[in-house]
Amino acid sequence: VLTGFVLLNIAAFGLDQDMTQRLLTCKSEKEGSKALLLSIVMVIPVMLVFIFIGLLLYIVYQQPALMNSEGAQVVQEFNGEKITIFMYYVLNEAPAGVKGLVSVGIIAAAISTLNSGLSSMSSVIVQDLYRPYLAAKNKQVADNHFVKAGRVGMAVVSFALAMMAIICYFWQQYSDMPLLKFALSVMVFSYSGLLGVYFTTLFTNRGSEGSVLAALIVGFMVTLLMQPYMIDWLFPASAERFYLGFTWQLCIGTALSTLVCCLGKAQLAQRGQAAVGAEQA
Repeated sequence: VLTGFVLLNIAAFGLDQDMTQRLLTCKSEKEGSKALLLSIVMVIPVMLVFIFIGLLLYIVYQQPALMNSEGAQVVQEFNGEKITIFMYYVLNEAPAGVKGLVSVGIIAAAISTLNSGLSSMSSVIVQDLYRPYLAAKNKQVADNHFVKAGRVGMAVVSFALAMMAIICYFWQQYSDMPLLKFALSVMVFSYSGLLGVYFTTLFTNRGSEGSVLAALIVGFMVTLLMQPYMIDWLFPASAERFYLGFTWQLCIGTALSTLVCCLGKAQLAQRGQAAVGAEQA
């Protein structure tokens, strides 16, 4: 909680373009800061609701005597797939109207999150890749050209995300992890490298283009090597295998990525200082 989840929230709220894209809709920097702080504060009542629902489900299925009822055998499967106890309750116990509301709520939350994610990724493609490419070629284009480029980027990102969703489906089936844990663990693959670059930039004067790229690759590879299925594959005959949770994976991946990123020298800063010294001379 004090390490992995702190890093996870730093990456989610401070480095993820998805969150940045939403803050760009605010009128000013002050409004953006207020929106970010409010979103963090609002997580508390949401978590309390989740905890309250979890406690009630625990009483229903694990302590039925408190409700003067007999405990029922729970099979947490649906069409051969493992499901959470909450989904089991919705599918088998909840009234028809509540089932519909839960289904609509899940779809609405998924669509709103998906739209902002697609928009943020398209924005990165246009602003960080396509626009600098045109500037390097000394090509001058109208502003509406970038609007069209953003739409094309949205289509490309949508296709790539659909392919990734298919991969993640089979990946989650193979890893046999609960869906929420799987989703959080997938974030570690990208967040490890991003946090390494972030801490290097924030606390040191080190880093170069090559070391940044190497840090991102190291963060991904270290996280991959710490996955349970990779450990089983690399050490099939070892009886002393142990698996780390995704929070520890994030801590280790971030630390190694930071070290790798610090290996590079800040050439741009050195050139800038040399230029200033030459002008003063």
